[in-house]
Amino acid sequence: MAHELNLHDKPLVDKGLTSYRCKSPYGGWIMIGAKNDQEAMHEALRSNSACTIDGLQIWNGNEYVPVALSGR
Repeated sequence: MAHELNLHDKPLVDKGLTSYRCKSPYGGWIMIGAKNDQEAMHEALRSNSACTIDGLQIWNGNEYVPVALSGR
């Protein structure tokens, strides 16, 4: 059985950016690289106008967690 690689469960950004994600209208993840929460929210809204800060997640070094609970 082949091991499935889930890229949406890993950080996908270049050096100097933080990895964020939000749900797309179709159920998948929109991956975002941004310098801060505000920039990430701006980028999320470009792809999904229904995205809210409650739906935005940030990579904490081990996993994605809701921005609202990240303590940032």
